[in-house]
Amino acid sequence: MSGTASGWIRRMTAIGYALGLALRLTHMLLVWHHDGAPTVFAGLLDQPGRLAMTFGHVGLFLLLWRHAAWPFAMALFARMGRMALTLY
Repeated sequence: MSGTASGWIRRMTAIGYALGLALRLTHMLLVWHHDGAPTVFAGLLDQPGRLAMTFGHVGLFLLLWRHAAWPFAMALFARMGRMALTLY
């Protein structure tokens, strides 16, 4: 993996999470201070915050995928994948 691609993905992850968390926290506080009622400004912050968080999640996924951490991360879910969740 080239250093440039890794650096770009790390920046996308960091900026996505930083911006997303700030927007989502602001949204939560606006709704909280209005007793759960949405406001116009809170509505305008909601979707950009979700999009930024999505970029953070995608960046984290790509970093795990491209590095040796991916098999370890998936091994944590292996047993749950083998679990019988139905009764038939």
